[in-house]
Amino acid sequence: MSPALSTGNVRIIAGLSISPSPAFLAGSMFQPIPTIFTTIGGGGSGGPGYWVSPTGTASWASAYGTTPLTSVACCSLATANANAAAGDTVILRGGTYNCPLAPVHSGTQSAKITWINYTG
Repeated sequence: MSPALSTGNVRIIAGLSISPSPAFLAGSMFQPIPTIFTTIGGGGSGGPGYWVSPTGTASWASAYGTTPLTSVACCSLATANANAAAGDTVILRGGTYNCPLAPVHSGTQSAKITWINYTG
């Protein structure tokens, strides 16, 4: 079984997926369970998608590209958290992020939000 990191009502399992945390279920059997349609995948070689960098300062719309964007041409993780929506692909450049991965929106069952790391 894969190691897991629980963060509130979300469980990240070996960097591959996000699902409701079993710890969340333990509180009350009548508590609503959030449905989060998000996938965290392995590495990708790039676009199209929204590019995120630890030093990114671009707006969400400006961070979209079909080829790799770098540095300040990318948006911040906070911007990605606030804007990623159903069907979006978010590409994380390497580095240390001082913000948690905490998307505000959820995808849908047929249009997940995909978060991948850039391997280039």
